[in-house]
Amino acid sequence: MSNIDLISLDVIPQKYRNVFKEYKTFNAMQSKCFPDTFNSDKSIVVGAPTSSGKTVIFELAIIRLLIKTEKRNLEIGHFKCVYVAPIKALCSERYHDWNEKFSSIGITVKEVTGDNEIGDISELQDVHLILTTPEKWDVLTRKWRDNKEFVDGIKLFMIDEIHLLNEPKRGPTLEAIISRMKIIHDVKRIFNGEDITVENKENLFRFIAVSATIPNIDDLATWLGHGYPDSIKYFAISDEMRPIKLKKIVLGYERHKDKGYFKFDLNLNYQLTNVINKYADNKPTLIFCTTRRGVELAANVLIENLLIQLSPSQENAIHEISSQLSDLKLRNALSKGIAFHHAGLTVHDRHIIENGFRRGEIPVLLCTSSLAMGINLPAHLVIIKSTSTNFSGIVEDISENTLMQMIGRAGRPQFDVSGVAVIMTQQDKKFSYKWMRIFSILQY
Repeated sequence: MSNIDLISLDVIPQKYRNVFKEYKTFNAMQSKCFPDTFNSDKSIVVGAPTSSGKTVIFELAIIRLLIKTEKRNLEIGHFKCVYVAPIKALCSERYHDWNEKFSSIGITVKEVTGDNEIGDISELQDVHLILTTPEKWDVLTRKWRDNKEFVDGIKLFMIDEIHLLNEPKRGPTLEAIISRMKIIHDVKRIFNGEDITVENKENLFRFIAVSATIPNIDDLATWLGHGYPDSIKYFAISDEMRPIKLKKIVLGYERHKDKGYFKFDLNLNYQLTNVINKYADNKPTLIFCTTRRGVELAANVLIENLLIQLSPSQENAIHEISSQLSDLKLRNALSKGIAFHHAGLTVHDRHIIENGFRRGEIPVLLCTSSLAMGINLPAHLVIIKSTSTNFSGIVEDISENTLMQMIGRAGRPQFDVSGVAVIMTQQDKKFSYKWMRIFSILQY
């Protein structure tokens, strides 16, 4: 455990303390990052375990900008903040949270993703806090020179799940928009007659980037900081600062050479009941499967084999949830205390299931990896059913970053003192995970 002195909320001006109402003090990770985040204008990169409260780093940066604006007697309209997340669901979750927290102090929050009709950046002139995806922001800012006044107002650029820079499909777009924002900042300095080869002590533009998985955090910080070491600070937070301690378990199963990947994955479905009964402790369980079809096949097996004792309150809650769903198969599964979640469901049904699981009303939820990406759906037990994917006959191992995101869902900060993550893999791959940096505590 760390020996960091926890910082009291008393250091935050009274009018902004409601933003952190779920905290009595900032936790160890937040307290370590606090001085550079709240008392300086340095750009910040934080690599910290899941469930450690990284969202607070964004919120501290926003409030610092608000306080600076007040001190300079400027109108709130003089600044804009942009929050970028890899998936729409994460933007939506952040919107509901931040709109409630910031609207009461005059901040206008807008979610701008593929589900919105925003076609031009000029439509966001009156918005202070913009929540978007890399792809949407890329489209909106390609003609930034035609909206110079707008982009000049952007003072804070926040990037969630920054590790996606390493992903071959989505990384290039994220890199492009970050590079574009750096260019916009440089052009502004040149226009103001500054020498961009010299560090800007004012730090009028700020990056805040966070993730649970940043293997090359020093290199990333150097890049974001334009090569000026005093303009950026990075924090590589160890698992010791995770508020909820994590027990990580690897289970190996034989795969016969004459049986394909699909057959092996199917056989794992029949092992799930034993794993849940052994490790769930009658608490919420989240099971990651590699495909939509795999999610529903596993759910069908659990419906037949897993006996869940629902409390009267859970039965009432599940009945209410079921009445709001349009998918018949999902409603039938839910009657057994089991739900599933994937992109094939309607947005409405997905939100209903997410909220029901978040409230602890749904005991078991099966899903694809999309729910690993930052969305606040913690469970006591997380099961990763297979460490390989099979697309068009090509079998590939799930990336280390994705595994870290998945197991990070284990442990509920409000309810647990520990969480359990179980990885189900092939017997001949089992011990290879011993050497992966994500496993500090292993059982076999």
